[in-house]
This record gives sequence, structure tokens and C-alpha cells, in this order.
Amino acid sequence: MDKGPRMRNRRKVGVLVLTIAALTVPQFAVAGPPTSQVAVKDDSFSPARPGPLNFGGTFSWKRAQGAVDEHNVHQVAGLFKSGNPTETSFTAAHPYSITPSAGSYTYYCDAHRAQQMVGKIKVRPIVEPGTLASRSFGVRWASRANKETGTRFDVRYQVGGKWKIWKNDTASFHGTFGKHRRPVRVTPAHTYKIEVRSELQNTRKKSNWSPALSVKPPA
Repeated sequence: MDKGPRMRNRRKVGVLVLTIAALTVPQFAVAGPPTSQVAVKDDSFSPARPGPLNFGGTFSWKRAQGAVDEHNVHQVAGLFKSGNPTETSFTAAHPYSITPSAGSYTYYCDAHRAQQMVGKIKVRPIVEPGTLASRSFGVRWASRANKETGTRFDVRYQVGGKWKIWKNDTASFHGTFGKHRRPVRVTPAHTYKIEVRSELQNTRKKSNWSPALSVKPPA
């Protein structure tokens, strides 16, 4: 019995299933984490304020061609620092990059702060893949692999009104928003905004609030 047409049909169905699956997977689940590069020039960072990344993204600094002065990167609250200013920082021999927890981080060059050599990077929390439902969703703002920018976190939310605290000085790297109706009952009728700031164990040293994650649960 000729099985050729039947086998061809099975192959077509298999390709169709794989195609549909690929289309329904969120982009961040199939693409690699994004990277943003900042050029270190003499007396300036370029761009000084790159666009925000979702959590999991990496910022890297690279010395610009012709930059010869001593430079470093030092976050204002001490959440990260590349080292002392040197003439060889941010070269191929001495690279520097970080994958920050969620927050907004102002930083400067110790040697040229008076010349306004200042920059700012921002990281947004994410919805954990596979968790978005009509009554709850998982939010991730950090991981065990990137404690450099924080080991404690403040998390706040907004539902059309004032910002309210969801978690304060938590050591958790993620949480389920709406679980057991906490901090509020989640419904598809509302849009929920989440912001995070990162802290060291000394919680007086902290970042500014992250860009908001905006979530509209499915019906």
C-alpha cells in the first residue's frame, strides 16, 4: 500500500503545528537577552541615557576611539562600580558589563564628575513566561545570578490611582501578583503597573524606581 501521500500529510501537519507554536511563544522567550552598549568618551557617556531594557538585558561600556583619559563607572548609591579610573578601562583587555536587577541607576565617572560625566540606565521588571492568566501573573525583577545591583527590593503597583507598596525590602527575586487576591484582586477589566527599585542589604542604598511594567490580563 502506498503510504507516500499519508506521510506527506503528516509532515504538513507537523510543520503547521510547529509554525503555530512559534507564533504563540512570547518574543522574549525565543530571543536572546538584549544588550545596550554605552561608549565611554573623554568627559561623556554616549548615549548618556540609553533606552530601558527589560530584566535580563545587559549594559556594557566600551571605550570610544580616541578616548585617552582615566575613566570608570560608579553608581551614585554604590550599587555597582567598575573599579578605579584608569586609562585602560573599558577596553578589550578590561571589559565591563552588568545585567542589573530592575531599577533606574544614575552613575558617574569619579575622575570627571565635575565635568558632568554622568549617565543613567533603566531596567523594567518582566512578566514571567507562562504565568499570565486572568486572575494572576508572575513578575520577575531579579535573579540569583545578578546580585551586583541589589539583594533587597521594593515593589509597588498602580491600578488607575495612587502607587501602593506590594513588597518592601523583600529578598525575593519574583512574586505572583494576584495570588490569593494579594495585593489586590486581579481582573481582565484593569491594567496593572508594576515598578521596582533595587537595594543593598543596607536598604538606605537604593536605585530609583524602574520604568513601569504594564500588564493587561487576558479575559
